[in-house]
Amino acid sequence: MTDSHAAAPCPTTSEEYGLGALVGTAYSGVFSYFGSFLVAAAVPWFLVLLVQGYLTYDLQTTLQAAIASGEVNKYSFLKSFQGQAQTVMWLEFGAGLLTSIVFAVSWHRFMLGHGRPRLLPALAGRHLVFFGYSLLLVLPLAGGMLLGGIVSGMFRTNSQFMALLPVIAGALVGAYVALRLNLCLPAAAVEERSVGPGRSWEAMRGKVLTLFIASLVCALPLGLVFWLVQLPGEEWITQYLVAGEGFALVLGLQAVSGLLALMIAGLGVGALSQALRSLIPDPAGP
Repeated sequence: MTDSHAAAPCPTTSEEYGLGALVGTAYSGVFSYFGSFLVAAAVPWFLVLLVQGYLTYDLQTTLQAAIASGEVNKYSFLKSFQGQAQTVMWLEFGAGLLTSIVFAVSWHRFMLGHGRPRLLPALAGRHLVFFGYSLLLVLPLAGGMLLGGIVSGMFRTNSQFMALLPVIAGALVGAYVALRLNLCLPAAAVEERSVGPGRSWEAMRGKVLTLFIASLVCALPLGLVFWLVQLPGEEWITQYLVAGEGFALVLGLQAVSGLLALMIAGLGVGALSQALRSLIPDPAGP
């Protein structure tokens, strides 16, 4: 791994849009400039770890107090504890979403030649625009799955697969629409206002399958590592919550998992940055 350049080169515009260019740029970005990646990831990683560590400790404190008082098996406590666990899940999700936007904007800018990431990036309007586009891209997927669920509910079947088939179809249609629109994300990160959902839709015509496969190739290897790391996690967390032992193991698991998640996100960002430069070599042009 090396990180000797002042900034990553812009993704190449000389190569045609293709699987090799997308995947190659993504992997070279993260692993050839790993020091820059760590700078971009440091604050998001630390903040999420801080939130996860505190909320896990809070859950453990609540459970240990109930065990000590003998209330742990009461319905009222179990109901309350379930609600607290759900709140923890949503708080962790919110922290992960907000910090991932900060990371994604920073890494898009680096991959598109806008200088090395800063440890403390200045929040700007581009983060709000990026967040807005992120919400926009979720809508087709959520809408497709919701519509699929409605269609599934209209038919009676004893086959679980047949019941899920409309939902799967709706999700695929929603994913297709989201992929057609997602060039607006790297454009928003570098404040290229000429590339919005409309221009992305046109530029991605006939290009969706390649980007979809490239995203899978980028995500699956580290996704497998992430899954393997998570295997002992449930046992460690249960041990900590019930016995109050092993907090260091739980925190270490959360730290490694968080870093792997950011690396997977970095690969996706790199592929999308390459897609923007390949399909719209001059994003600011007419």
